[in-house]
Amino acid sequence: MNKKCYLIGIFLFGILFLSLNLISVNGVDEDDDQVNDEFEKLNMRNIEVENFTNKFQIDSIRRSDTNKDHIRINIGYNENGISINFVYRSNLEALPEFNFTIIFQEIIEFNDTEENGIYDPEVDDKIQNFSIGDFQPANHTTIPISNTSSLHYFKISTINNTFTTHIYVAEEFTIVNDSLITPTQLKIDIEILNFNYTNNSSNLALYSKLESETSYEYREKTEDETSGYAENEQGVITSFEGRTGFLTWNRYAMIDDSPHEIPISDIMLDDHNEDEQKIYFNYQHGDHIYHDPKVGIEGLLIPVTETSSPNTLVVWVLIIGAVALSASVIYSVYHFGKNKSPPKKISKDREEYFREIFEEDEFVERYKETSPLQLFFEENSVEKLVRIRHLNITVVTKDFYEKVNQLDWEGNEKSEFIREMLALNPSERNLILDEMVKKSESVL
Repeated sequence: MNKKCYLIGIFLFGILFLSLNLISVNGVDEDDDQVNDEFEKLNMRNIEVENFTNKFQIDSIRRSDTNKDHIRINIGYNENGISINFVYRSNLEALPEFNFTIIFQEIIEFNDTEENGIYDPEVDDKIQNFSIGDFQPANHTTIPISNTSSLHYFKISTINNTFTTHIYVAEEFTIVNDSLITPTQLKIDIEILNFNYTNNSSNLALYSKLESETSYEYREKTEDETSGYAENEQGVITSFEGRTGFLTWNRYAMIDDSPHEIPISDIMLDDHNEDEQKIYFNYQHGDHIYHDPKVGIEGLLIPVTETSSPNTLVVWVLIIGAVALSASVIYSVYHFGKNKSPPKKISKDREEYFREIFEEDEFVERYKETSPLQLFFEENSVEKLVRIRHLNITVVTKDFYEKVNQLDWEGNEKSEFIREMLALNPSERNLILDEMVKKSESVL
């Protein structure tokens, strides 16, 4: 019977392994970017870049025939700062349906009078303004992600590299600097290097302008956090006619190689245009500040459905069939072993059992054709019992047999019942017997 159990166990393990393997194949991630490859392929985009004077124009179009939409990203850099403008169309023939812009305009050095880490123009002392407006020639580099997709990298720096934006746009999901970016967003690594402070205890505030058809509002949990693509994020969103644009950022920035939490100001009216809004990113005093916001549009990723993933149904059919087959095999083996297998001689079973136990020890005396109970009356009985490490001795009371005899049995039911009861401990046997006797008496 042990061999049958081993075979059943191996069979079930094989079914489990097959099921898990089928599931893992259905959710494969060969490029290790934490994203299902089928979902990734469904959302891949083609990106084309044009370089104009003080401007990059990026056109991103979905490759899939389903929902072939168009995102145009305009990255401008001039005396007004660095601007990132998103324009969305749900199909290539449609007019622009959604439009919003983020502008990094200037850096403010200030004394934190309230000591809350946040620049308040009405309370804190402004020391100086650093205008983000005098730039070096910008660079655009294409970096292969795979044989069919690329990552586009844009570097825009002010003179002396005081303020630099490292901008990334990808044709498929990819990881950049330990951060996952999707094909429908743009990653911006902000770098402030060797700022010319006039006060050793001052802080910096990055003045960021928010433009849209509607107002911006804070969101504590971002879309990427909900999807499991990021953590420790927060951001602002703006919505118009069913579309939502976002500017999000990590709650921590690296300042002189150490992580520091970044306080963000309230959303306020813009200084130069009361129809627009602004926020301040606030950084502690440091020579090297590195932070990584993202800009994009929510809800554009197409989920994998059963129609786009025909293997899903096949996988579940195989798993259910495997479970049903396993149950059938288990029942067949048990039923056959209980009702059809011819009984072996007890003496032969016992000899084979002890031959298997002691076959690896030539110096141990073999078990002889003797009842285990007789060992108690032989010399060195304790030593012999210790050698028989796997022998179980079950003792029942006279009361057990008296209760069994009170019940009505048919055929070999009585012997089968006693054999099964011997596998239980005394308290379990008594509990079952008492319940059976009670039911028998109630029937009478």
